[in-house]
Amino acid sequence: MRDENGNPRTPRNPSTGLPNLGKNDHGIFIPDPNTVSTVARMWMSSQGMFKRSVRVLKTPNVLKAARKHFSCPTLEGVDLENQGGAGTDSAHFEKRVVQDEIMAGSIGKHGFVSILTLSYFLDTGWYNVNLSKAEPWKWGEDLGCDFILKSCYQYMMEHKAANRSISPWCDQVASKNTRCLQYDNAYGTCNLHQLGHVLGDEFQYFDKLPGVGSGLLSLYGSDNFLADYCPSYLARETASHLPTTFCSDIENQNNLDARTNMELQTYGEDSICLNHDSQASWVQYECSNVTRLPSIRASCHKRECSSTTGLLIHIDLNIFQCPLMGGKIRIDTTSTFVHLTGSIDCPPCSDICEESCTLVPSTSNRAMPLTSKATCYVTYRIIPDFTVKSKT
Repeated sequence: MRDENGNPRTPRNPSTGLPNLGKNDHGIFIPDPNTVSTVARMWMSSQGMFKRSVRVLKTPNVLKAARKHFSCPTLEGVDLENQGGAGTDSAHFEKRVVQDEIMAGSIGKHGFVSILTLSYFLDTGWYNVNLSKAEPWKWGEDLGCDFILKSCYQYMMEHKAANRSISPWCDQVASKNTRCLQYDNAYGTCNLHQLGHVLGDEFQYFDKLPGVGSGLLSLYGSDNFLADYCPSYLARETASHLPTTFCSDIENQNNLDARTNMELQTYGEDSICLNHDSQASWVQYECSNVTRLPSIRASCHKRECSSTTGLLIHIDLNIFQCPLMGGKIRIDTTSTFVHLTGSIDCPPCSDICEESCTLVPSTSNRAMPLTSKATCYVTYRIIPDFTVKSKT
């Protein structure tokens, strides 16, 4: 790697031209401490406090980008992966910190080329980089130093005590309850499971879990060891003959059938994830059959931005106007096969539509339904098992 003047960031052996600080246990040249250094961090689990030595990447542009993204002005550097083999350990960004960033040790369907990776290329000294081309990347955005520097256990405990959201972490065991992801346009479930082995003391994150005996708590965590077994909400990426849960993936539309798409979902570039009211299930009426959907708490629907009415949500043939500042709205709509009732949590108009919201008057909740009719058919409702396994 070279600095902005073309000089090597790590001193060279004058005879060979190679880095002269030796090699690590994996046979990789040791970089200068101004590029990669080791810092001491305290890590809390349900079993106590542990002292960790963490390798961090601290080149100028990477550090600047990370401090801004996470809103952590005192960050010493971006954590490097502490798990895996020679091709992963210290060779990628820490999965727990960056999740779906393209340079994490593993990625799923969406790997984002974020400002971190582009900043790294700039700091190598070998590339001209247009940082404005970075893809939008939401994982950990503006969550502060606590998100990076503290364990997921400590983060969850402190946020619960302050009555704040623990997202992106979660604590629902093998739950089928869906919710929109904080970091992607998709919905998913908590990947907290009983694992097939006892976790080390520093990776045990639960003092208690509903329905789990105290003697079994050491078995529970995420199945993603690269993320230090921290549980988070993950989308469903693939399933035979079923759509994924990424709202913008247009190919999902081909896997929908009108008789089984009972949430009346729409996928595509104009679709967004919307959470349902967690206190009241959506209800389907198919002629004389009534089905409650307690575990389906998020879904994908087409959105529209209007300069006069703001954020509009399309659910089948009906259109619903969201409050300018966001909030719950009632859904009561009929498609060809089903009558659906419930409510959704609208985001603020400015989060989705930006400039289209400036001329919209602040009005109360208002629905604008178009005419649609339902026909009674004998239908078979299959609610798929929504178990998600993360890739490692």
